[in-house]
Amino acid sequence: HVVMIAQVEADDVIGTAVLRWLAEGRGEAIVATTDKDLHGLIANGALAWDHFKSEWHDDAWVRAKFGVPPEQLVDLLALMGDVTDGVPGVSKVGMKTAAKLLGAYGNLDAVMAGAGILKTPIGERLRAERDMLYLSRQLVALKTDVKLGVTWNMLAYESF
Repeated sequence: HVVMIAQVEADDVIGTAVLRWLAEGRGEAIVATTDKDLHGLIANGALAWDHFKSEWHDDAWVRAKFGVPPEQLVDLLALMGDVTDGVPGVSKVGMKTAAKLLGAYGNLDAVMAGAGILKTPIGERLRAERDMLYLSRQLVALKTDVKLGVTWNMLAYESF
C-alpha cells in the first residue's frame, strides 16, 4: 500500500509512521534513505539503510559523518543549510562550523543566545540572519503529526 497525502512531504509521512511505530513498541524501524533529514529519526531508535552504498547508518555513523549526534541534526542542517532541499542556512557556515557551534552551545537556541556576545564575523552573521536561520530550521524539521489514514495491517507486506 502506498501512502501519499496531498500537500504533505514524503519525509513527513515517513517520519510520522516511523515515530508511531517505535512509540507503539512494534519492533525495529528501518528507513531506506540517503536523505539527511530522515537520519534525525535515528535519535528515536530507527536505523537508516543506504540502499545505494549497501550500508547501515546509526548513531555512530551520524556522529562520524556530521560531527553531531542525531538529535542535533536538525539544528546542524538549519545552520549550514541544505542545497538539495533549497534550505539557505547561515551564509558562510558549513558543516564543521555548525558542528562546532552545536558542540559548544548544545542547540540552536543556545547558539543564538550566545551569538549576542560573539564579536566575530560568525556572531554578526548569526545575528543578521536570525530570521532566515529559524525559517531554515522550520524547513528541515520533520513534521511528525501527519494524519496517515491507514492502519498497520493496510501497510503490511505480503509475500507470494
